[in-house]
Amino acid sequence: MRLLNSPFQRDHVKKDLDRINAVANEWLALTPDEGIVDDTMRFLEAHPADHPHTVFINRFMSEKLGLQPAVSGLFGLGLLHAIHYRSADQQQVVNPITQQEASDVEGLAARLMEPEIKREDVYRATSFVEFLLQEFGPKALIDFGRSIPESGSFDQAAKAATGKSLAMLELAWQASVHPEGGQRRGLSVITWTVRATRPYLTLRLLMLLGMAIQIGYAVMLPIWLQQLFDNGIMAQSASGVELPLTLLVVGLVLTSSAGLLTDYCVAALGPKVMNTLRVKMFEKVQAMSERSLGAYDSGEISSNFTNDLVVLEKAVVWAVPGIVPKALIILGSVVVAFTLQWLMAIAMLVVLGLTIFVPRIISKWAVRTAYARGIEDAKIVRTVREDVNLATIVRDFSLRDFRLARLKKQIADLYKASFIQYFSSGLTGRATNFGVSVAQLLVVGLGGFLAVGGDVSGGTVVAFIGLLLNIGGAATFVGGQLPILIQAAGGLERVETLLKQTEDVKEPKEPVDLETPLQSVTFDHVSFSYTGEKTDLDDVSIDVKTPLRVALVGPSGSGKSTILNLLTRQFDVTEGQILFNGVDIRNIADQRFRSLMAVVTQDTSLFQTTVRENIRMGRLDASDEEVEQAAREADVHDVIMGLSEGYETDVGDMGKKLSGGQRQRIAIARAVLRKPEILVLDEATSALDNASQTEVAKTLDRVTAGKTVFAVTHKLADCETMDLVCVLDGGKLVETGSHTELLAKDGLYAKLWNQGTTVEISDDGREVRPVPGKLRHITMLAEAPIELLEKFASSLEVLLVDSNTILRRQGEVVDRFWLVGRGLVASKARSSGGTDLTIEKLGAGDSIGLGALIDDVVCPTTLETLTPCTLLTIGKQELINLFREGGLLSDHFLDDMRHQVDRELEYIAFRKTQLAVAD
Repeated sequence: MRLLNSPFQRDHVKKDLDRINAVANEWLALTPDEGIVDDTMRFLEAHPADHPHTVFINRFMSEKLGLQPAVSGLFGLGLLHAIHYRSADQQQVVNPITQQEASDVEGLAARLMEPEIKREDVYRATSFVEFLLQEFGPKALIDFGRSIPESGSFDQAAKAATGKSLAMLELAWQASVHPEGGQRRGLSVITWTVRATRPYLTLRLLMLLGMAIQIGYAVMLPIWLQQLFDNGIMAQSASGVELPLTLLVVGLVLTSSAGLLTDYCVAALGPKVMNTLRVKMFEKVQAMSERSLGAYDSGEISSNFTNDLVVLEKAVVWAVPGIVPKALIILGSVVVAFTLQWLMAIAMLVVLGLTIFVPRIISKWAVRTAYARGIEDAKIVRTVREDVNLATIVRDFSLRDFRLARLKKQIADLYKASFIQYFSSGLTGRATNFGVSVAQLLVVGLGGFLAVGGDVSGGTVVAFIGLLLNIGGAATFVGGQLPILIQAAGGLERVETLLKQTEDVKEPKEPVDLETPLQSVTFDHVSFSYTGEKTDLDDVSIDVKTPLRVALVGPSGSGKSTILNLLTRQFDVTEGQILFNGVDIRNIADQRFRSLMAVVTQDTSLFQTTVRENIRMGRLDASDEEVEQAAREADVHDVIMGLSEGYETDVGDMGKKLSGGQRQRIAIARAVLRKPEILVLDEATSALDNASQTEVAKTLDRVTAGKTVFAVTHKLADCETMDLVCVLDGGKLVETGSHTELLAKDGLYAKLWNQGTTVEISDDGREVRPVPGKLRHITMLAEAPIELLEKFASSLEVLLVDSNTILRRQGEVVDRFWLVGRGLVASKARSSGGTDLTIEKLGAGDSIGLGALIDDVVCPTTLETLTPCTLLTIGKQELINLFREGGLLSDHFLDDMRHQVDRELEYIAFRKTQLAVAD
């Protein structure tokens, strides 16, 4: 291949390389050097078979950036493709990758050095290079490429260039990938159906046989009619009539029988294909990690299993089995037409070609509208599901009209999307039918003139009319099925989007056999990031010799629940390893790993089945006697026997027929039945009322005796009975020891303990007494004399508040001071996009309403209880009077309070920005 064999070609290649060179230098913030282009041109003169782009980018990577060949493929091809395929507005690269493909940078670099390079890998390299440039800038990209050969490690190079490990970098890359929907065409549904039927070879062969007989009859029918007309009727020959007539009758019987065979095969194949797909989708949802499920709209998943599968099944059962033979009938009819009369066949073919072009353009638009319609369907599914699950909140806060207005707005959007979808789909079929009708008129008219002139026989014209009827009928059917095919293309794309979701936690290829009993659980320098944006857990090391009861405590967002998520392999660590008996848990088979533990969380939802079967979920092979024994150990047997049907009582949707305490005890029974070596407790009592908390806590203390326990708790009193307390703050492990040892250290745990014991609460939760001496951790009381503290404590009003209660809304004037005695309160702020962002969670000892001492301070957030809470509160005026009487209400004191309020507002503004970017 000689690319430079003329001055014109040399000028064209040089201009192209000059453009690439200019853009590359601009993107990488480098000084342009045209010498590389000149050197490339001279090299190409001597080696004309080499591709100019490849030669140039290799030189650019090595001479300009100083990158070694081992990484020039990754960065060079990625940069070149980004420049070459960038659209005119420089905002989008064609063929975006999926989130699942945004991974394995090291493997990608190795594959791009092989002789045969896949196009998909080039697209991935393009996406990675663009991600690095947009998120970290050109210097990071260059430093990354230069550091890989020096360190010999992609991970170390990533840290040196971006400050993130390679795993975190890949997570951030995945989060940046948002492929555009609506790119499939209706034809893809046909090819997908053909692939999906491969496992069912016998049925598929029988169906193809039936279709072949029907197609053969339809194609031969015009020829037999021609023979009947020319050789029989026009020649007035009985023998000329008998043979074609016999063929017509026999063909009719055969094609009718073949039609029945085809219908049977389609009826059997369609459900098999769809059920296989349903299983794959369900397995994918089960395999998706908490990270993937959190990022994927649950309304879309519901819509995938309902709306998308419905339209896809229609296509598989009706459209595809009809369109394929009809298309072959059209093709066969065209071939027969050429054997009859070439001029009339050419005329027919030209017009039919035009009839295909216009619908093809319209169908692209129609597929995009079908994809958009599916998104609107998912929004309505999500809204309805939310109203069902949150019906109590909707009623309690008089949100019916608001939610109804929201649904009507979504229905209006659905109407617009549906109208455009149906109109565009119908227009595709209408254009096809119109084109075929034009072809029929043209060919019949041309045939008439040729017959009058004696150029064709009357039988040939009859045959062409038969062929046109074949084509017209087939095209009309295809046109009618195209809307279904187009809708199915949108549905199929959304289903495949689900199937391509990332599986963060993978089954080991060669599982290690773990010896039991479990003797040690070790966190070995574990770090983790949810999104790749920041480190959520940083270099945590914990060595537990079993059995041991471990409490995980710390402020909200400190990393407690993250440790449990990693311990239970909801996620895999970003760095480091978690070891059971010295074996990395990533190397243990999932079924074996799960058999070692049981989890009890604050979410007490149950499966919609009987009480007995809900407990049996802990160990599916357990006998009825074992189920009932587990219930006795969980102190719930008597409660169950008091239900209407005992153990056979249906618990209802998510267990809503039972109280929170009953659901929690059934969850404990389920865990006890499993006989786990590790019991994981994640705020297992926080969603209960005070009395239930106390009773369930006693049950947990008893059933966990002698077991290895990892428990997250905000109730520090629980830590007194724990063997080891791990204190986390900002993702770091800051303290470890027993309750007594940590109090003696007077560190973060001691501070949390003092805050948490600001109030003393009786076991039944009814008596609440503030501890005056522990109130000085509140900023405005730091310098208060003990007399004022005692008076302040006696003035606090005690409130018992249910979960999901709004204490104060964003924008309201601060008119009260609150102190959290027990429970959790969320501080939420509304983003500019209308989303509620949780700024922080406030627990026992935290105070709310510092601005109550200052005039006209507006609440910057909405305060909502997450669990049943015990709160202590005092009104604004009473608070001011107390401070005035105590002699603290000086100008200096008020200025200090205003400064504290300003700092709080700055923090909230920072958190809003941080959370909005992450969202």
